Amino acid sequence: MKIPNEYPKFISKKTLLVVMGRENGKFYMAEKGFLSLVTEFGERVPKYSDREGFFIRLGRGKYFGSGSVYGPKIKEVEKRFMTDFRKEFLNVTRKNNFDQIYLFAPRFMHKYVEDEIPVNYRDIIKYRFAGNFQKEHPLKLLEIIGKEIEREHPGAVPVKEEARKILKKFKVINNR
Repeated sequence: MKIPNEYPKFISKKTLLVVMGRENGKFYMAEKGFLSLVTEFGERVPKYSDREGFFIRLGRGKYFGSGSVYGPKIKEVEKRFMTDFRKEFLNVTRKNNFDQIYLFAPRFMHKYVEDEIPVNYRDIIKYRFAGNFQKEHPLKLLEIIGKEIEREHPGAVPVKEEARKILKKFKVINNR
């Protein structure tokens, strides 16, 4: 999709937006005023509806306890998901040579994601945003990046045309 004019055109370099969650992720590519979804991937976590794996601990005629394993082994699911992430990341970066990367992921995932990214690509990660951005529209992601750049470097992001007119009027009033 073409990036609308009301959004700042601060992405002049070939950029990869990595949007991660606990179970799925997306890669967006921004280049020359266009934003496109490169790929989506994920690991389906099975939902348990019954008491699979129910057990009872008995001994010498006594009851010691019982229980069941309701959910999947989270570490195994996360490991498979990170393997999928690394595979998809390598596929995307083989096809495209990116100049910068923006990472959108929950805070606890940042370390896992960066460990899976090859060393030469870790250096070009510009910003890391903490939170769940899986359902956010890609233009909202660009807006978040623009706000962060504006916060760090005031005046770096171009102002919308309407705002420019208002500021111009304000400067004229102040100059009198």
